[in-house]
Amino acid sequence: MIYPAVHSSHVKRNPFVQVECPDGVYSPAEDTMLLLNEITVAPGQRVLEVGTGSGFLAMHCSLAGANVVATDIDLSAIECTRRNSLASKAGLDLALCNFATAIKGRFDLVVFNPPYLPGESGLTSVDGGKGGIEPATKLLEDLGRLLNEGGKLLMVLSSLSNTKRLVKLFGEFTFTPVRRRRYFFEELVVYEVRATKK
Repeated sequence: MIYPAVHSSHVKRNPFVQVECPDGVYSPAEDTMLLLNEITVAPGQRVLEVGTGSGFLAMHCSLAGANVVATDIDLSAIECTRRNSLASKAGLDLALCNFATAIKGRFDLVVFNPPYLPGESGLTSVDGGKGGIEPATKLLEDLGRLLNEGGKLLMVLSSLSNTKRLVKLFGEFTFTPVRRRRYFFEELVVYEVRATKK
C-alpha cells in the first residue's frame, strides 16, 4: 500500500487562539512569537511543549493538526492552559510535572521557551540560573529519550545566555540557529537541536 506524503507547514498566528493569564503565568511575548515563526507541523505529528505557561504554542500546534502534550511544573499554568485550550477548541493532553519527567513516548517536535536570563532572583518564569542555561541543561539531559529518529527541539535562548557552554556540554546534539532578533539589551535566538549524525 502506498501512503500519501505528509507535508509539514509553518504554523501561522491563529486568530482563534484565546489567551488569558493570571499573575505569575508567563504570557505570550516577543520570544513566544519568535518561536512560533519557526514551528512547522504536519497533521498527526507528535508534539511536546515543555513549560507551556499559557498554552499559546501548544494550542497553535494542536489547531494545525498535531497531537500535542504540554507540561508545566506550575499548577496555575496547567489550569490556565486548560481554560485557554477549551476556549480555543484546541485539544491538548496536559501533564503537571517538572520538564518532561512524567512523559513517556517519543515526539517529532519538542518546543521549549525556557527561562534564559542569567540570574537567581527566584522568578522561575525568567531566571535561567547561572549562565542562563540551567533549565535548558535539564531538558537536554533528557532529550535523547524524547525525540523520534529525525525529531528536533526548537528552543529560544538569549545572547546573554552562556550558549557556548551549553553546546560544549551536549556534543551529542547539533545546535543550529534558525532565527535571530535583537531587542533592546539582548538578541534572542531560536535554535534547532537535533541528534548529531554518527
